[in-house]
Amino acid sequence: MSEHRTEVVEEVVVQREADPLSSALRFAIFFVIAVALTGVLYLVVTNVLDPVAPRTAAEAQLVAVRNAVKANPNSGGVWADYIRALTGVQQYDQAEKELENARRVLNKTDEQRLLAEIAGQELLLAQQKYPEAYKAGTAAIALENKVRETVVKEAAAKGLMIDPKLFGPEITTDVYLFHARAAGALEKWDEAIESLDMAIKYTPRAADLYFLRGDAYLRSGDKKNAAKDFKAALKFDPQYTAAQVGLEKAGESK
Repeated sequence: MSEHRTEVVEEVVVQREADPLSSALRFAIFFVIAVALTGVLYLVVTNVLDPVAPRTAAEAQLVAVRNAVKANPNSGGVWADYIRALTGVQQYDQAEKELENARRVLNKTDEQRLLAEIAGQELLLAQQKYPEAYKAGTAAIALENKVRETVVKEAAAKGLMIDPKLFGPEITTDVYLFHARAAGALEKWDEAIESLDMAIKYTPRAADLYFLRGDAYLRSGDKKNAAKDFKAALKFDPQYTAAQVGLEKAGESK
């Protein structure tokens, strides 16, 4: 009787081992495991699962601002910080891609897009793409004027009267400053002076702005106005060496 049961058990075992359904199932399980392991390996290699820690302060800043953009995609200031960070480490191609992304995301909010456009001006100047920077600066000025008019109209609709000069002085100063730098690089001195006039109007106590305008006057041949601006720069910063040199070139001393 026991011998018969042993034979039956052995027969069943042989049948199970030879069962094609079981073999297929085992193969499927092994295949799934292999795919899963491959996926994990890919994530590790690409630093998605276990990213490499930033090695420098610049890399840490990039990680921080990239995450900030993901968390606040509608903030022009955050996009601007990201573009500037990429520009700072000379990742110009990536900075240009992110500028385009910012324009696409912020295309319905002029005020937020303006912040990204200012960072775009800095990017072009850093690459010494002066014709492009000049064109971008001209467009940024037009956009800044549009935003300013909108703010004034909205305030008026609420019964508020505001001085347009008081709106966003830092933003406005940067728009005109970067346009002036591009114009100066192209030796468009009259336009550089005009833009610096506006920059100084909104930030009247900045030694560097007076120096830049004085330099533009000097290069255009107007030594009298150049001397005035160099003196103004030294008034706000008595140790401004470049302004002292400029004053000497203008034929005067401090």
